[in-house]
Amino acid sequence: MFQVSQWLPSMGRRSCDEMHRGVGLRGHRGLLQLQSVSRSVTGRNRSHNEDAVYAPHVGHTVLIADGMGGAPGGGDASRIATSSIPRELDALLAGNALVPLSVREMFHRSANAAADAMIVWSRQFPDKRRMGTTYAIASVIEDVVYTTHLGDCRIYYLPRHGRCKRLTKDQTFVQDLIDSGLITEDRARRHELRHVVMKRLGAEQMEIDQFDCGAVVPHEGDRLVLVSDGIWGSVPDESIYKICSSDSTLEDAADELVLAAMANGALDDATCIVAEVVKK
Repeated sequence: MFQVSQWLPSMGRRSCDEMHRGVGLRGHRGLLQLQSVSRSVTGRNRSHNEDAVYAPHVGHTVLIADGMGGAPGGGDASRIATSSIPRELDALLAGNALVPLSVREMFHRSANAAADAMIVWSRQFPDKRRMGTTYAIASVIEDVVYTTHLGDCRIYYLPRHGRCKRLTKDQTFVQDLIDSGLITEDRARRHELRHVVMKRLGAEQMEIDQFDCGAVVPHEGDRLVLVSDGIWGSVPDESIYKICSSDSTLEDAADELVLAAMANGALDDATCIVAEVVKK
């Protein structure tokens, strides 16, 4: 039986500012890292896949990006995000002993490194100046999982023992309606404006207060599942938890997740990363 819950502050998910404020962070040192598998299929309404992932077989960081289809260059934006952000984050962590930064500041600077790359790209291809992508990232730093996101890519936390929960809150128009009590969660899944995002990464610099940043203290065997809206828009949270439980291999879980999305009629690109906390 799976215990299902939405993200709420009382659930023990702490902000990254509460966990660390730039004091004592020494890169990726620690005993824990992530083993991950990713899968991606093109949505029924898409001519090509604009999602991208950074998911090394074993490492400390995983990232999923969903390029925005409303303007040219969404696929370019997601690929730039998945290449630039992890590289910049690693560089910041390597130098953090000399120039202490909070995790929020490192996530902020990493995102702006990707934004700079998009600015350069859009100068070469002016028709892509409105390019953008949503994304979500999880990184193990000193045995703590830190997360942040922009838009509606989601991160779920599946501990081996305890309550499964979503670690991100959608930054969308319909989520604002839900928060205001104007519509229900069920109505939001069918709302005609459900794909309108309020935050995204594009070819302009971001302000640090635009980042929602969280932290979880994991244990070996716990899992993280990162998905684009092509997955969560077609597969209920309860099914995601069941499919990705520790009873299945990472490969089987990732395969079944995208197959479930397509079987349920996913119109958008369906992409996932299933990662497990392992010891070095």
